Amino acid sequence: MASEPVSVNEFRELARQVLPKMLRPRVLVDVSRIDMPTTVLGYKISAPIMIAPTARHQLAHPEGELRAPIFNGSNYNFWKIKMCTIFKSHKLWDMVENGYEQSVKKEEEEALTTAQKLALEENVAKDAKALGLIKGAVSDDIFPRIALKRVSQGSMGDPATRVQR
Repeated sequence: MASEPVSVNEFRELARQVLPKMLRPRVLVDVSRIDMPTTVLGYKISAPIMIAPTARHQLAHPEGELRAPIFNGSNYNFWKIKMCTIFKSHKLWDMVENGYEQSVKKEEEEALTTAQKLALEENVAKDAKALGLIKGAVSDDIFPRIALKRVSQGSMGDPATRVQR
């Protein structure tokens, strides 16, 4: 059992031996004069490249990859709450909840002002980002139920989408 003194003592000894090797103190140094050229995919670059887990990647870039919990068919309400929080934190919730006006046809699009075209492009991009999150946040068993969805609105559990079923 984990609370037995032998287990606790073994864990303490293991932590004493292993943790100092795993956790290295970081020291900030002046890097303004360091040249760091490298080659990536055949191109020579001088800027460092960061490959990091999602949470840390957002420290480097505010629009870093989004990671969502995977819905596997159980605990739908918990999954939905987590997804709503993610959408709200990335200003996508309104898109998921209300959608956007999609009735613009190609010939009508030419008559739009520049501001209207930019707003439409932004809405399409936000909707695609939200839909991508939803599609990436379901298990392989659930994915076929929403695979053909083209907009994020209603993709999280509307009876017609069958995510919750």
